[in-house]
Amino acid sequence: LLYNQGKVKEAIDTYHTGLKLMPNNLDFHYNLGVMLKAQGQKDEAIKEFHEALKIDPNYAKAIKARTIILTNTRC
Repeated sequence: LLYNQGKVKEAIDTYHTGLKLMPNNLDFHYNLGVMLKAQGQKDEAIKEFHEALKIDPNYAKAIKARTIILTNTRC
């Protein structure tokens, strides 16, 4: 909701707080990665997608998002 209101920093902070309480929350890691990517923080986004994939190695959305960043970074 915060992200959709243009409050990206607040949304990122909220996910960081959520991850302190629930560090194995797959969706928190993925959504945080999406927001970090949108802010141009590609390395941090990749780390969050990687964390999501440690929880569920078959999580297709995280695989796709990470692959897109890695592919675009190497071009």
